[in-house]
Amino acid sequence: MMRRVLVALDESSRAQGVFQRALEIGRGSGAELLLLRAVDVIQDFPAAGAGGTPDPLGAELVRAAHEELMKYALTDARHPSRVLVQVDASPEHAILTASEAHDVDLIVIGNHGYHGLDRILGTTAGRIVQRATRDVLIVYRGSGARPA
Repeated sequence: MMRRVLVALDESSRAQGVFQRALEIGRGSGAELLLLRAVDVIQDFPAAGAGGTPDPLGAELVRAAHEELMKYALTDARHPSRVLVQVDASPEHAILTASEAHDVDLIVIGNHGYHGLDRILGTTAGRIVQRATRDVLIVYRGSGARPA
């Protein structure tokens, strides 16, 4: 029996398809969906060290990510979903860390293809599959649709 499914959602056009597949699994198993977005907040020069005020960009990126994930969560108000926004430069690290911290039964991620530098470095999906201690479902189909 599945209790929790971690759904990694980025800003790509495939995110809606990833979410829909995870929602099908959640509805079928009764598992709670944990909707995750990794946000990379680059801080070239800490404002506090320069005597200035903190840069509001990081907080705005986190707020916007939370707002977008809430749109997914509200798609089916009857199905339990939680929104997780993690500040991390590495989506791979954020996904793997969250999967352990929340003791998920399944990680659902999308695949963006295998082009250019990915042939050398590997894809995020590939690295997650190699390092995860949880089952992983890679969703290959996607939709250009965004949540309303």
